[in-house]
Amino acid sequence: MLRFFNILSYLRWAFFAYGAFLVFYESLKGDNTSLSEIGFGIFLIGIGFAIGSFSVEKDFSKGERKLFSKPKRFQFQKNYLLIIGLLSMVIGFFFISIKYINPSLELMRADQYTNLGNGCIALGFGILFELKQFYERYKEYNKLNS
Repeated sequence: MLRFFNILSYLRWAFFAYGAFLVFYESLKGDNTSLSEIGFGIFLIGIGFAIGSFSVEKDFSKGERKLFSKPKRFQFQKNYLLIIGLLSMVIGFFFISIKYINPSLELMRADQYTNLGNGCIALGFGILFELKQFYERYKEYNKLNS
């Protein structure tokens, strides 16, 4: 079963690649439907983060050992991921509620902001899933080295 999740976690690269392509392509194109497509690209990147948290690695990389051996560095990175994930979700909720903040906004543009907000919320959840995996790896490292 663990092997299945490890194989499944490699799908994250497809989500990252297609999401990044959509975000950059639509940013350069810049027509009326760009915000919806950018939101979908951000959504795919968030799904990629969530799928990436499925991986179950038994060995620690050199960088992980270096990071986990210094609790202050770990705390900084943990807090950084938490703030970025929560900030992404707050921005997403702002984009979703923008049609209530500015009722004079045209309906098509309000729907595009809603799609962008949904993508930001998915990105926030994906980052929080990565944070959960990061914390579990830290606990496992401390259990092995104590």
